[in-house]
Amino acid sequence: NSVDYTNAVERLYGDKGKKIKDKLLNKNPELKKDPKALAVAVHQEIKNQLQKNKAALARQDDGIREYVERQVYNGKTFE
Repeated sequence: NSVDYTNAVERLYGDKGKKIKDKLLNKNPELKKDPKALAVAVHQEIKNQLQKNKAALARQDDGIREYVERQVYNGKTFE
């Protein structure tokens, strides 16, 4: 089962993936030797960014924020 990882990042994630790939390669040039490890690293970074975006959106939602404050702080909110 041979998978070709050549240009996998660009094919999967487009320009956004290329920017992340370049950033990761600047931090760790060794990734260039292993295209599979590079693709996995880019995928992980994209997952991390998506998770951060979800958390930021949830914080902006008043209903979600109030629910979390009630659950965590025993019914008290900070408004």
